[in-house]
Amino acid sequence: MEYRSLQERGLDAVAKIELGFGWLELNPEGEKTAILLHGVTGGKDDMLILAERYVQLGYAVYCPDLPGHGGSAMIDLPDFAALGRWFAAFVSLVNRPIDLIVSNSYASAVIYQYLQMGLLPPKAHVILGCPTPKVAPITVGLTRLGQIIPPRVSWYLYNIPPSRIFRTQYVYKGQDSASYKWLVESEKRKYAYIGPDVAPKLSAALFGANNPYDLPPLPVEVQQRITVVIGERDNVLNKPGRRYLHEILPHATFVSAGSAGHILHFEAVDSLVHPSVRA
Repeated sequence: MEYRSLQERGLDAVAKIELGFGWLELNPEGEKTAILLHGVTGGKDDMLILAERYVQLGYAVYCPDLPGHGGSAMIDLPDFAALGRWFAAFVSLVNRPIDLIVSNSYASAVIYQYLQMGLLPPKAHVILGCPTPKVAPITVGLTRLGQIIPPRVSWYLYNIPPSRIFRTQYVYKGQDSASYKWLVESEKRKYAYIGPDVAPKLSAALFGANNPYDLPPLPVEVQQRITVVIGERDNVLNKPGRRYLHEILPHATFVSAGSAGHILHFEAVDSLVHPSVRA
C-alpha cells in the first residue's frame, strides 16, 4: 500500500467547525453519504484512508471528531446515552440522507447506542469495526489506572515515547510499513489533540453501568443492516466479548479482517468497505 501521510491526505478534505462539532468533509457532491467515526484518543484524520476509498465509490464522506477530540467540544456525560444523542445531533447537522455509518473500536459503542435509540435512518447500513462490549484484562487495567491518576499526569505518561511504543506494539498487527507509519503519526498527535481528562471520562462512561451493549437486543430489521468486522489478532477485544457480540447480534453479518489487530482503519482498510459497494 502506498504511503502518504495523514497530514498530507487531510489537505484534500475540507475541515469544518460548527455548533461544537469538528469534522472533515470530502466529495460533498457525492450521490450517497457515509459517516466515519474514529475511536477514543484517535482523530478524524485517522479515517482519511478509508474516506478516500468511499470517495472513489461515489460517496460524500463526513469524518467527525469524538467529543473532546480535535475540533469537537467535550460534552456532559451523565450517562453513555449522551453520546448517542451527540451522534444524532451530528447526523442532523449533516442534513442529508445517510446511507452508511462506519465506526471503529470505542466509536462502535457510540453507534450501537445510537441504534438502541431507534434512530438509524431508513435503508442505512452500519459497519461496526472491532466493537468492545468486553475487553482484555490489560485494557481494563490501563483504563482504571488512567481514572485513578490525576488526568494531566496520566495523559502525560500516556504520551511519553515508551508508552507510545508499548501501545503501538500491543495493538498493531498489520503487515505493511504504510499502516504502521499512519499509526505512529496518529499516536504522536494525541497529546495536543485531546484534553487530558477526555479519555478517562469517555472510558468510564462505557465501562461503567451504562454499557449500551447490555441493553435489550436491537430489532431484527436493524440487526440485518449491521456488519461486524473483527481482526483475528485483536488484543483489545477478548474472546468473551466476541462470543457476546454473536449472542446480542444473531441476525447481523460477521466478517473477519484476517490477521489484522484492533486498528482496522489502518491495518485492514478494505474490511471496512461495505460488501455491497466494494469495487
